[in-house]
Amino acid sequence: MNQKVGFKTYEVKGNQFLVNGKPVLFKGVNRHESHPETHHVVTEEQMLTDIRIMKELNINAVRLSHYPNDPRWYELCDQYGFYVIDEANIESHGMYYDPERTLGNDPEWEHAHMLRIKRMVERDKNFPSIVAWSMGNEAGNGYNFYKAYNWIKAFDPTRPVQYERSTTEWNTDIIVPQYPHPNTMKYYAEKGLERPYIMSEYAHAMGNSMGNFKEYWEVIEEYDGLQGGYIWDWVDQGVYKEVDGKKIFSYGGDWGPEETPSDNNFLVNGVIMPDRTWNPHAYEVRKVHQEIGFEFDTADRSIEITNKYFFRDLANFKYEIDLLKNGEIVNSSNVAPISLAAQNITEIPLGFEVPTDTTAEFRLHIKAKLASEENLMEAGTLLAEDEFAITEPVSTAPTLNSTTFNVEETEEILKISKRRFSVKFDKKTGRFFDYEYKRDILIEKGPELSLFRPLVDNDFGAGLNRSLDYLKAPGLKIKNFTHENLKGGGYIVEVYYSLLNGDAEFIQTFELYDNAKIKVTNNFKALGGDHKILLKVGNSMQLPTELEDFSWYGRGPWESYADRKFSAMVGVYKGLVKNQYHPYIRPQESGNKTDVRWATVSQGKKKGIKIDYIDKLLNVSALPYSLEQLYPSAQKSQEHSRLLEEDDVVHLDVDFKQMGVAGINSWGSLALEKYRIPFQDYEYSYIISPLE
Repeated sequence: MNQKVGFKTYEVKGNQFLVNGKPVLFKGVNRHESHPETHHVVTEEQMLTDIRIMKELNINAVRLSHYPNDPRWYELCDQYGFYVIDEANIESHGMYYDPERTLGNDPEWEHAHMLRIKRMVERDKNFPSIVAWSMGNEAGNGYNFYKAYNWIKAFDPTRPVQYERSTTEWNTDIIVPQYPHPNTMKYYAEKGLERPYIMSEYAHAMGNSMGNFKEYWEVIEEYDGLQGGYIWDWVDQGVYKEVDGKKIFSYGGDWGPEETPSDNNFLVNGVIMPDRTWNPHAYEVRKVHQEIGFEFDTADRSIEITNKYFFRDLANFKYEIDLLKNGEIVNSSNVAPISLAAQNITEIPLGFEVPTDTTAEFRLHIKAKLASEENLMEAGTLLAEDEFAITEPVSTAPTLNSTTFNVEETEEILKISKRRFSVKFDKKTGRFFDYEYKRDILIEKGPELSLFRPLVDNDFGAGLNRSLDYLKAPGLKIKNFTHENLKGGGYIVEVYYSLLNGDAEFIQTFELYDNAKIKVTNNFKALGGDHKILLKVGNSMQLPTELEDFSWYGRGPWESYADRKFSAMVGVYKGLVKNQYHPYIRPQESGNKTDVRWATVSQGKKKGIKIDYIDKLLNVSALPYSLEQLYPSAQKSQEHSRLLEEDDVVHLDVDFKQMGVAGINSWGSLALEKYRIPFQDYEYSYIISPLE
């Protein structure tokens, strides 16, 4: 199989799909014709917007799921350079795949199958962007697809033919599975692939998703024959609708009579939103897909650049290198474009000395941007970046100076104060409240143990709404509440809880020091019971709404999670609390920041609080919405982020761990095991202090 179509040569040779003799990697996405205003009719202007954004996300391939598209789309793919999988409008998913039942093996349906496949091939045969024909989607296999495969091969021997439900039968030139686990891919690669392995669907991007995307590509880049895949899918398929005077993105269940059958928000699974706003996981796609690799050589004080493209040089890229000290840029250099040929490596100098000071945290950040306009993208468009740690994180937590406090106690309340500071403890809950400094209440309700987060769509799909809903209210029961002066000065309050019906205990200590500083230590002990995993180990507290500014030193500027933080660079970031929530179409967990060294929630620069890590980096989020707003029920209903009303407090979470958001499918798969939180002992601390 080695024929020319237009200016390209496509060839399946052994276990590799070659384009012009090169085993390219397909960094693809599945595309439906969808827009919130024009629905399933897409204008050329809208197509060009999608082309540009795909280019900005380093996407080079499109599977047309699950029908031939408007011919103008193919012309644009020819013009701007995409690999296209053209797919026949055949799907009989509801009949499933048993040979005795599937329409794909029923001769009475031969004409229907052949007609649609022939029409596609005959209409689209002259578009050079089409690299392979797909005979359909999820329609079983058998007689009709055997006939169709043979017809296509006879009519157009220049292109491979693929079909997912052929699995490993003879009538597919490429193995094109859907939603394999990265370990499954590794298993097949090590077993020995005889045909190329390119996922027709993977990384189901439903809601807050696409964890472990990096792990997929680590496996792909390790083995010949694994050549990428097509993310499901391109855009959240929502359409505009007005509800209570607000414009929302509607989805299944928002239309028709009350009993109309619906898959709820199951079509809301895009890399980007209906209006083409980027979902946070879009940045992860850009990072993992990037075609420029970087390595830092400390000895040579240089950065190695690898051109991962197969057919172009890097002459249109310029580079920005920043040196960060404790998250702030302290030195920079710029490198002019270098004409580095495809699949080649070179080095560029830093342009400044590498610090050896270990009393501060130093990191390098390099960005590759377009030097001039290209393929609808503006000059300066960022297409690749990376960061390198020069020294380890250094805690900048304030010094804890001892002092004496005034202590007042009743049967229900413990009040501790000194000069311009006071705080009260509720002896029945163990939680402190009314943390006051300079006559301002800075914390309305202090840290409370949290083992639960608002469920993401992947959590619902894995049934965690049934199996882990109980963690929302773990049954904290105070067993002991003690308080006394610290020997070296200061004051300590210790609260001992039993929870989960005695299967765990939790000891929380508050050490109070001068200038309103509180060291919070959380000690969770797993004692027994049938508890497989937790959703988080952390603290939740409530702050006044006037503390509307949020800043942090950690990964950003967008949200990040244990299994989706590769694209979030470490630095100092700031924004409004209300902007930390990404409005996924259906409300769910959002806004988490990983690897946090410190964070502040404030009104301006002098009124507010600061959280400092001590020896374990934190996860922190500050949101205007409560857990109940983002997770109103264990059963999904017609919920919309655009209809949320801001709460009357700021919800601040300071966590040790949060389970990954997962990224294989949305109907059963959990986060990879290394990103789960086993039911075991955990301990972490942090310091709360007022801003001065």
